[in-house]
Amino acid sequence: MAEKKKSLDKWKKKKWFQIIAPKAFEERAVGETPAEKASMVMGRTIEITLSSLTGQRKHRHVKIKLRVNSVQETKAFTETIGHSIGRSYIRRLARRRQSKIDAVVKGKTKDGKRIAVTAVVLAEKTEREKERKIRKIMEKILMEETAKKEFELLMQEFLFGVTAGKIIKQAKEIARIKRVEIVKSRILEGKK
Repeated sequence: MAEKKKSLDKWKKKKWFQIIAPKAFEERAVGETPAEKASMVMGRTIEITLSSLTGQRKHRHVKIKLRVNSVQETKAFTETIGHSIGRSYIRRLARRRQSKIDAVVKGKTKDGKRIAVTAVVLAEKTEREKERKIRKIMEKILMEETAKKEFELLMQEFLFGVTAGKIIKQAKEIARIKRVEIVKSRILEGKK
């Protein structure tokens, strides 16, 4: 009869690390994660709703992606790496006899981060030519904003409608705009 090896409970070795939101969100605790060593927490990502960070229910459709970039004792500090808005939310906004105009822009922020941004304009039904003009405006504003701002500030403007407001201001001269949303943003990593 073979001897049974004593199995070690891996959970007993693990410590709980508190995940802390970036400074832009007042460094609030947003969750916990277990790990044996602090080095194992580095690079972990968490997705959380904006309403959880701000306490405002109106932002519950926006998800923010955070990544652990430093660990001090049992606190894991994070940085923002992107955001997204649920497709169901955009589907609820879009109606019949409306134009849905998308634009995807890739650019580099002032602090050197390469990002991809997706924006959507919902307007009254318009001709293709007007849609093209609106898309050009969207792309121009997104490229300009990306180039002249640091990533954290840019994310704040995406999340709280500042950039969307700039798009509305220029696009409303072409067509009647119902809504503008910055649907998705993310840091591009890997090949340059």
